[in-house]
Amino acid sequence: MIVHPKIFPSPNLVKHIDYAWITRFCFLFTGLYYFNIAYIGIVDPKNFYLPFLDHYFNYIFWFSDSIIAASRIIAMNFGVDA
Repeated sequence: MIVHPKIFPSPNLVKHIDYAWITRFCFLFTGLYYFNIAYIGIVDPKNFYLPFLDHYFNYIFWFSDSIIAASRIIAMNFGVDA
């Protein structure tokens, strides 16, 4: 069986992997992921409920509202009445 040499990556490819960036990304992703789960648990009225966070730090509403506003602006640029 003949194996084409282009299938296997070059041994020099290992030099170009940034392990510090991968480590930072994994820690940041894990921290934000579990913060989001904890936040949803805190502002859910069925669980331990903090109305202050639900009212003044509702980043989920801010995010969804900004997506809706951006799509409204894009739709108005194309002449769609939104």
